[in-house]
Amino acid sequence: MATTAAPILRALAAVTEPGSGARVVYTDGGLWANNPGVLAAIEAIEMLNERKETDRPIHLFMLGSLPAQGGEEITDRKRYRGMVGWGFGVKPITVSLNAQAEGYDYVARKMLELKHASFAYRLPAQCPSGELHRYLENMDDARPKVLGALSRQAASDVDLLWAEAARSPDGHAAQFRNALAACIKNEE
Repeated sequence: MATTAAPILRALAAVTEPGSGARVVYTDGGLWANNPGVLAAIEAIEMLNERKETDRPIHLFMLGSLPAQGGEEITDRKRYRGMVGWGFGVKPITVSLNAQAEGYDYVARKMLELKHASFAYRLPAQCPSGELHRYLENMDDARPKVLGALSRQAASDVDLLWAEAARSPDGHAAQFRNALAACIKNEE
């Protein structure tokens, strides 16, 4: 509940803590670590440093939610926006969250490039179609047609990964595919 308590969009989450019974109110909705890849990279480096395994490479594979459709056409007249033009604060929050996610992705990749033989790789995710984008405006929508659209998007992203891995068998996409296949095999 707390992770979906996005300011302006959702109510704050009131949670009774197990054990103490204290009532705590949370907000998040991606305010912090909207893309936790950079935090995972830092934690992996710290863990390897503590173990004195500084030469061991880190391969960070990231799965995320769908990327937002970017940008909008802005006329000169629309540059002068008030509260209504900014969607009463919703648009700046969306822009900020998307910028944070993209920025953290970039920082994670660059940080691991500095460490020998390390890398960060994100599953290719195509921008959702206009229809799917409309469904995603309400993430609580679990109608079969919405779940079907999400499933088709995931299949398309996996197809893109497999094609990229086939084009470059020694590349990061192939390593991601192989790691994912090993995880699935271990689950069976």
